[in-house]
Amino acid sequence: MIKNEKGITLVELLAALAILSIILLLVGSAHIFGQRQYFEQNKTIQLQDEVRAAMSQLTTDVRKVTADTGATVTRTNGTTTLTLGENNYTHQASTLKRNGVVISDYISTFNWEEPNERQINIEIESTLNDKGKRATLTTTVYFRR
Repeated sequence: MIKNEKGITLVELLAALAILSIILLLVGSAHIFGQRQYFEQNKTIQLQDEVRAAMSQLTTDVRKVTADTGATVTRTNGTTTLTLGENNYTHQASTLKRNGVVISDYISTFNWEEPNERQINIEIESTLNDKGKRATLTTTVYFRR
């Protein structure tokens, strides 16, 4: 009989490898899930930021005009053009431009309504994210007298 039994058997080695591979699989899955969530959240935040920035710029320009100078809206062939004093906003497809400079490439809806001569309603909506959700902002602005 052999009295010196140092080392591991083949069965012990296979069991250790199986346990190690299960642990690595779980850790890898958790890492990939976290990474996917990070990128989805990043895209959602980017869309919200695009809508917020466009609305901020637009309301700033609206507040610079008076009720006398007002705003004019032209809609032709899927293109909406809004003129606010010296500034022109153009929305075509998913692009919103201010004086020819792109503000955002992720704007699907740009609505401008004037219920009366002293107020306007603005709605800006982003394109769909990977989960099919949109970022939407709506505001009402009153012209100065």
